[in-house]
Parts: sequence; C-alpha cells; structure tokens
Amino acid sequence: MKKSLLIILAVLFVLTGSQSCSKKKGEKPTVPPLNTFVMESSDFESSNGPQRLDQTASYDHWTHSSVNVLFWQTILTINLVVPVAAYKEALNQTPKWKGAKKGWVWAFTTTVGNFKYTCKLHAKHQNNGEVKWEMFLTQDGGFKDFKWFEGTSDFNNTYGNWLLYKEPKSAQEYIKIEWKKNPTTGYEDIKYTNVLKDDNGKDSFIHYGHHNNIIYNSFYNISLTNKNQNTVNDINIEWHDKNKEGRVKDPVKFLDSDWHCWGVNLLDEQCFQ
Repeated sequence: MKKSLLIILAVLFVLTGSQSCSKKKGEKPTVPPLNTFVMESSDFESSNGPQRLDQTASYDHWTHSSVNVLFWQTILTINLVVPVAAYKEALNQTPKWKGAKKGWVWAFTTTVGNFKYTCKLHAKHQNNGEVKWEMFLTQDGGFKDFKWFEGTSDFNNTYGNWLLYKEPKSAQEYIKIEWKKNPTTGYEDIKYTNVLKDDNGKDSFIHYGHHNNIIYNSFYNISLTNKNQNTVNDINIEWHDKNKEGRVKDPVKFLDSDWHCWGVNLLDEQCFQ
C-alpha cells in the first residue's frame, strides 16, 4: 500500500513539475507579420500614379490623397528605418528559449547603411494569454542594448500593439501602433499615433484598414493635429485596391464635407455613392 502511494505521489510530482515548466516556457510564439508593423501604401506611391497622357485632365482628388498618405509614410520611413530593418530580419530567424527571465529570444545582426546592429527580440508569455515583446538593439561602436520598441499581441496574432521610441539619445515614446486582424472576415487594420511629448503634432494619426466591401475595400483615416494653432484636420480616404477607384473627404482642402471621387484611371469624376 505504501509502495503504491509513493508511486502515485512520484507520478503526480513529475506531472506537476512538467506542467509548471511548460507554463513558464510556453509554446514558441510567432512574430506578428510585417503588416502589423509596416503600413501598406503602395496604391498611392508615385509609381502607381496617373500617366497624365492628357495634360488638361485633373487628378486632384487622387493626388491630394496620395500626398497625405505619403507624408506619413515618409516620416515613418525616415525615422523608423532601423527598427523596421530589425523587425524584417526577425521574421527570418528562429528563436531559442533562454529561461524564464529572458523568455524566447531571436538573436541576430542586421546592417543599415554603414552601421551594423546586434538585435535581440524577447518574447514572454503573460498570465492573460498575451505575448509581451521587447526589441533591444546594439550599434557597433555606438549605443548598447537600447529598447527601440516593445508591444503585446495575442498568441494567434489577431490583435496587438507596439510602442516605438524616438532614438537612443532621448528614448522618448514616439509612435504607438495598434493593429487587428480577423482571418474569418478578412478585415485588418493598423493605426499609427504620434505620442511624442510636447511635439506640435502630438495625437496626429493615420489609420489604414482593409475589408471586403464591394465598392471600396480599403481606407485611410488621417488626423493632423497642430497644437500651436489648436487645430485638427481630419481626412478620410476610401478606395478599391483592385480597380483603384476611390474618394476623399477633406473639409480644409475642399471647403465642404462632401466626398470627392476619382475613377479607374485616377481622373477626377463625379461621385455617385
């Protein structure tokens, strides 16, 4: 009887220890896809713009939309070139379990311009089922272990957020990213918000989304804040990513609250919806 009891206790001890260890380690998480970090903007790049075969034609509505989208894209590209490069490379790497303190770690190097960076992306399972992410970068001959961004996501990568810091010198909170994905409906979106303290454009944002609407299946909502002038300009853009038809609403530009449309050739046209 005693022997049987000891065997049962030993089995329970092994199972409990195994479950505890598994809980600490957790299943290997997958880095959220690139489009949870980098916004889609190709439909409004100059290479996809109008050919202007007719010099008298007006492309004002599409062009105005393009300027506002690429304004944000340029800011993000210039200021986030290093963390974006690190993120892209992390997607090609395989993590290793480094213990409960460090969690899962993607360790690698990447080169941006003339500088080489050592990157370490840490992932830890949280009690609420989410995954906590932290990216540390070290520049050869420069800064060391700077946490350039951090964030959380659910394990299945259907929602999450990122917080990016301005630069190693200041380490100020700079851009907040919020994203969602619904594999069932095909809906996805990503929103960048300027959270830089005391910045004139603080609280400005660009919100991109894609869904299955027949007429317009993509959108940008843009809000431009000017703290010095105490003004906010909201711009709404909708278009179809296949036939390229779209429309824009901007009260400051057009002096009304109406939609202003363009057709498949990007020419201005009357709105019918």
